[in-house]
Amino acid sequence: MPQQQNIIAIVYDYDNTLSPTSMQEDVIFDRIGVNAKQFWENTNRLKAYKSYEDDLAWIRLLLENSEFRDLSNGDLETMGQELKFHPGVPQVFDELGQILQQEKYNRHGIVLEHYIVTSGLKAVLNGSVLSKYVERIFGCELDEDSNGKVFWPKRIVSHTAKTQYLFRITKGIEYVDLTHDVNDHMPESERRIPFENML
Repeated sequence: MPQQQNIIAIVYDYDNTLSPTSMQEDVIFDRIGVNAKQFWENTNRLKAYKSYEDDLAWIRLLLENSEFRDLSNGDLETMGQELKFHPGVPQVFDELGQILQQEKYNRHGIVLEHYIVTSGLKAVLNGSVLSKYVERIFGCELDEDSNGKVFWPKRIVSHTAKTQYLFRITKGIEYVDLTHDVNDHMPESERRIPFENML
């Protein structure tokens, strides 16, 4: 069935986009006693000498840290409360919404939605103030063991995998179980948010 297609979606990265630094450097490294420079050098070493993908490399190094392995996803969410953003974030979300309250937009029923698609940890952003401004956050996720501690990656959102989540947003299947096949064909007229309405 054809969609009204009156939604504009703005999709953001997080690290070095909404924030001046990475979430690891901002709230995780100090908590677990890690030197940022050395950590990223070790990440680059795994990539260079063992052909690791970027996100798998830094997640491996975090999970090899015993202090990090003693954390739960709830602990990561608590860390998210301490994230620091670029000036104007999160106020910009409200400001953009207010623009659409103008009659010239309002009479057309235009709706604005915000999404974050990041290679960072979803749990950290879930705990941040940003979570109340966005429709959905997609990011790397860690599973917990029987003691409620993080121990294994269950979702990796690499730089190239981010496009999958853009397709989920355009097709309106971002709220469906993430195992739903995003590659199923959907005519442009049936997409909830066409790509031309997405920034």
